[in-house]
Amino acid sequence: MVMRKYKIIIIYSRSMESGGALRASYIAEHLEKRGHDVEFIKPLKRLPFQLDFPISFFYYMLKILFLDCDLIIVIKSYPNTCIPAIIKKLQDKKIILDIDDLDYAYRDGIMMHIGKILQKPFPRFFDAITVHNDNLREILIKDWNTPANKIFNLPQGIDAGFFNEKNVDNGLRKKLNLEGRKIIVFTAHLDVSTDIKPILEAVKIVTERIKNCTLVIAGRGPYLQNFKTLVEKMGLGSNVIFTGPFENQMIPSYIALGDVCIVYYEDRLANHFRTSMKIREYLAMKKPVACNDVGDLKQFKEYTYQSKTDVHDFADKIIEALLDKNNRSAYGYNYVIQNFSWDNIIETFEKESLEKLVSG
Repeated sequence: MVMRKYKIIIIYSRSMESGGALRASYIAEHLEKRGHDVEFIKPLKRLPFQLDFPISFFYYMLKILFLDCDLIIVIKSYPNTCIPAIIKKLQDKKIILDIDDLDYAYRDGIMMHIGKILQKPFPRFFDAITVHNDNLREILIKDWNTPANKIFNLPQGIDAGFFNEKNVDNGLRKKLNLEGRKIIVFTAHLDVSTDIKPILEAVKIVTERIKNCTLVIAGRGPYLQNFKTLVEKMGLGSNVIFTGPFENQMIPSYIALGDVCIVYYEDRLANHFRTSMKIREYLAMKKPVACNDVGDLKQFKEYTYQSKTDVHDFADKIIEALLDKNNRSAYGYNYVIQNFSWDNIIETFEKESLEKLVSG
């Protein structure tokens, strides 16, 4: 059967700098590769006091109101994108909501409740919901009262063509004056979701045992200056480098710097509902990975040097990964390429879900 091709609009609820924008762009890119006419409306840049959030409501409303399409995909459940999409539904267009995180769970107290109030009402108005793990599916059914038959899988993937040795600047280590050092790499959008303190505590232990060790924190975000201050307070200034902002094309090069790459999730509510893009990217780059055992990270136990959720054990695993005697990086590469390629994920989503959603 020949798959029908659709005109699809994709909109993302947060700023261009945030991590979810990458998921949105990958979905757009790989749907387009499948022959669909896709328009990913570029999100606004981050503004002071999160003004990009209310301003983007009017931005998206004006952008999509007069655009023709068969389908709108909204990434994240927020009013600034969900309301314009729901209005578009009145024009008899199908709308899909992709929930890739439990965003409100990163906050505490009143801010958590406000976040939940902002996000929870919208799934009921959408024709379908997509999620990338079973924990999100379960909470949507039990807590958000979303019918199970409206929820479809759209896993977190990796772009194997992009995260590839051919896209690496082999001179970067020399440019950063890191020759002869053991490099630990952590890539991240530096915001409320980044569990930086336990990472720094573990790295401090590692540097006490391996003297020529440097942590490279590759990323930008609103917490960058706060994290720099924390590094200095912990006495790690000579062992930590922050890259600051850089072009997306440089991510493979920064990952390639690593003798080991790391991920660490504290055992808090939000981390049981997120899916790690970075661990997939590290493994696609054939890197030894040290991580802990919370949430999505658990499934990578056989392919990483996985610790308990304890900074001392994590430090031990970082040192073990630096040696990589078990060659887990090779097994990890095969695992992510076979199971998390965006090409395969979108092809499966298209065949098993998209036609049913749009035609149903």
